[in-house]
Amino acid sequence: TVSVLYWCVCLTQRGCLRNVARTVGLVQIQAGQEGMAATSEPSSAPTFLLTVDVLELVCEAVSCSFDNARTLLALRACSRPWAEAVSHAMRQYYCEWKSFEADYTDKTDEMSREAARSEAIDPVPARLCVVCQSYGAVRGWLRDIPAVVLRDRNPARLARDLRVVLSHVPRVSTLRFERNGSALSPEAMESIATIPAATLEGLYITCAAQNGSTANSPRRIPALPALQTLDVSNAEFMTDDVLAGVLRESQHLRTLRLQDVQCVSDAALVSVSKHCAGLVALRLAYCWRISEAGLQAVVTRCLHLRCLELCGVDVTDKVLQSVADRIPALQHLNVGGNKVTDEGLAAVARACTDLRFLQVLHSRVTDAGLSEVARHCRELRGLDIDSMPRGITDAAITAVGRGCPRLQRLVARDDRGTIITDTSLFEVARGCRDLLHVDVETYASSITANGAGAIAQHCRDFRHINLGSGGTVDAGGVVAIANACPDLRCVDLSCTRVSSDALTALATNCLRVAQLRIMGGDASDDAVAAAVQLARHTLRHLGLVDLLHVSDVTFAALAKFGSRLRSLELSSLPQVSTPALIDGLSGCAQLRRLTLGFTAAVTDDVLMATARHCPLLRSLHVSSTAIGDVSLVAVTPVFRELERLELKYLPGATDASLAA
Repeated sequence: TVSVLYWCVCLTQRGCLRNVARTVGLVQIQAGQEGMAATSEPSSAPTFLLTVDVLELVCEAVSCSFDNARTLLALRACSRPWAEAVSHAMRQYYCEWKSFEADYTDKTDEMSREAARSEAIDPVPARLCVVCQSYGAVRGWLRDIPAVVLRDRNPARLARDLRVVLSHVPRVSTLRFERNGSALSPEAMESIATIPAATLEGLYITCAAQNGSTANSPRRIPALPALQTLDVSNAEFMTDDVLAGVLRESQHLRTLRLQDVQCVSDAALVSVSKHCAGLVALRLAYCWRISEAGLQAVVTRCLHLRCLELCGVDVTDKVLQSVADRIPALQHLNVGGNKVTDEGLAAVARACTDLRFLQVLHSRVTDAGLSEVARHCRELRGLDIDSMPRGITDAAITAVGRGCPRLQRLVARDDRGTIITDTSLFEVARGCRDLLHVDVETYASSITANGAGAIAQHCRDFRHINLGSGGTVDAGGVVAIANACPDLRCVDLSCTRVSSDALTALATNCLRVAQLRIMGGDASDDAVAAAVQLARHTLRHLGLVDLLHVSDVTFAALAKFGSRLRSLELSSLPQVSTPALIDGLSGCAQLRRLTLGFTAAVTDDVLMATARHCPLLRSLHVSSTAIGDVSLVAVTPVFRELERLELKYLPGATDASLAA
């Protein structure tokens, strides 16, 4: 039985015999030096050290995707050796997934407004990871629980899922509650108290809104003495008293993030300053009741801060001056608001010379402030500027290129007065040889193939590029980057004149592309289809917008090679047909986000096909299509995982579908 299973695995994987032996190291293959195909003599059968070794190979061959996880569940129920083999396969899958996440997001993306990452691990494999902890040669390997395991809006089911997790994973290090709404009850919180005191180090609570009712909301968070990270976003139950209670027992807290928490005020920050003097990272966003007084309390007493993010709170030059005076070792700063000027930013730049990441949003900072940063912060790795009313020009970006040789990330997004051209981009490329990420979306910028060529010439480890919105990069610039930067991960070709040759060069040379957006250009249907095929192993996010030649060939490629896609954007595709759209979506079973717009072929049949083929869809955006009440009413019960629905300009949709 072992031999039969082994040879089936090998034959279905097209000659991966040697790879299996090399990577697993548990199979001894007695074959000739030239391999099986080189001789007409029958090869001797392999010798396995243990029966479970081949079972592990079988489970790895099955794979742990959403479609195949149920097969592993069935195999796991056969016997204990099978259960151990499944546990091994799940450990391999989970570790590879975490590795892909870390590689794709990249450390320089810590400041990203929308972190580039693939969607959460699939629900069934995630739960299978949990129950596999008692089997296999390596046990208890899962400590960071994927958020999807505890994503339920029913209080009883959420409490049950949490009990199951704690029964199989005795040493949980991180728990994540995302989009649970009012299901995050006192019972669930009390279950956390059963975790051994020295294990839980991270607690993340996102979108725990009670919809105006506080009867079933948690009154407290249990004592967590080992807690190092507390991340709370849009949680109505989080008040000054609740936060103060957990802070009193969390003397080792290192990271605190509060986003859109409206019941937290300066009193909470005073508690932070009293109980968490060793705090390393404080991230505050859109907490409107926090003022300058609370920020001053933290800055005065938390002298070990290395990361300070203040977005949507009352940040002034006076606060930044206190930061400069009290925290000279600061490395990561995110500030926004129209009270921040060149004076405050310059004070931080002169004092915090080890600054690594700087993000400035919606402020009155000009070229003068950024020039001070370039003059004093030579260790700067990342710079994000967004929506600057007074504008940023080539002068500031040139100064950054000359003064910050270790820069890895440059992002400039603005629809106002910011102007960036080839001149400054050339200085950045020439002066910052470690550059990995350039994202320029400014209305008045003028970046051509010369700027793209400078990146190709000087930055060989480049990974992320977006030169859209006003850029005039042609096919030559794209080809130059594709040929010189094989490690590209994210490519946004919006507003670039992309030809078939440029797209082919990109797909052929850059084999690790995970995100690709093509907008405009003259790329042919065959070229787009070839790009989808070549990037099938790594591509997670694909956008096809305003492409006149894309039609059935591209969607046939999606049907065959789109199984790993997590998000898909289809807009302004006049040549595509309804059957082709349905065929393409049939191969995208892992989709979490789908955007359909300005395409006549998007009809009720397409939406119903989406419901059949994309069961894990969480976000659906539809605009200016022929979709109407028929499909909207029909698919409402099917999209059980749907969390966001956006409908715009649908003449066929009425109140009936919205009510459903």
